[in-house]
Amino acid sequence: MTLQTIQASLQAVNQTLAQVVKETETLGETIASGHNTIQAAVTKGFEAHIQALRNLLVEQTVAERKIENYMDYGTPGRAPYASCDEESRVDVTLGRKNTAEASVMIRENIASFNTGFGERKASMEAIRELPEAVTSAENIFPKDNTLQMDGDDEGTVTNAVRWVQIATNPYPDLTVQEELEETPSGKDYEAVKKIKEASLTVPQLALSDIIANKTPSHELGDWAEQMNAIMGQSGTPACVVDGKISADALLDMLTDLRYANPNWPIDIHSKSKDGLLRELLLMDSVNLEYQRRNLVLLQHIVAMVAQDTTDEAKKMGRLMDEYRTQAISEKARE
Repeated sequence: MTLQTIQASLQAVNQTLAQVVKETETLGETIASGHNTIQAAVTKGFEAHIQALRNLLVEQTVAERKIENYMDYGTPGRAPYASCDEESRVDVTLGRKNTAEASVMIRENIASFNTGFGERKASMEAIRELPEAVTSAENIFPKDNTLQMDGDDEGTVTNAVRWVQIATNPYPDLTVQEELEETPSGKDYEAVKKIKEASLTVPQLALSDIIANKTPSHELGDWAEQMNAIMGQSGTPACVVDGKISADALLDMLTDLRYANPNWPIDIHSKSKDGLLRELLLMDSVNLEYQRRNLVLLQHIVAMVAQDTTDEAKKMGRLMDEYRTQAISEKARE
């Protein structure tokens, strides 16, 4: 029942009530006039009008309470906070695809820094010429969980890529001249290069995913503004960049709509059973996405921890090489 319907119903009740009161007064005057011949019929009619008056008073009270509840809580069975229509669901699906593609592109950009330098001096000059903002933590953990797309300021996708490049690989590989590739040392260089690049793969993958999840990729800017208004705020949320929000900002919004929204408890108390079930299902779906993201993160962590434990094996390998060389020398001296 809409607010307009409730108000129209209340207006009709008030009009009928006024008519009953008027007729009741007329009947009272008739009784008082002393017309004994019709007194019995009038009394019966008077009692009927009294009952009708009582019923109307009850209906009026119910209608007033419905209006109060509507103004305070809204429609009891309405859709849950942050529920998406079909169009918005398509945007969420496309947004996830865009995030995955962004992670691949970011990873390729990060890897490109590892090639193309002929001398160490050139790579150091390239790092020195980067803007000061490249060292900021805002590049990997921006406020509002959303990176700006371009620019040399802190908190942009461009500087996030640069941050990962110099944080994970400050000394990129140097190119080896073709005539040196077939020398014993040149071949050893290529072998060590592969080992180094393999050790960078998982850390750079994990960081690429973090950046991608904070890159504006979901066409949900209008939806974010609507949800912002539900929470009693006005204007465009800070997480909206060119009409888009990031995957992390989407989860933040879905969480804030409940945990940080003073209107949510009121809405919950006013919902019907169907409304509560819809709300619970939506919250479960958000929780599933959190669990999926946590699983990916856990896999990254396990891979990097496992990789770190191999450092001891690398040290032992070098030590074994030294012992082997010494053994060969000792045998040669016999």
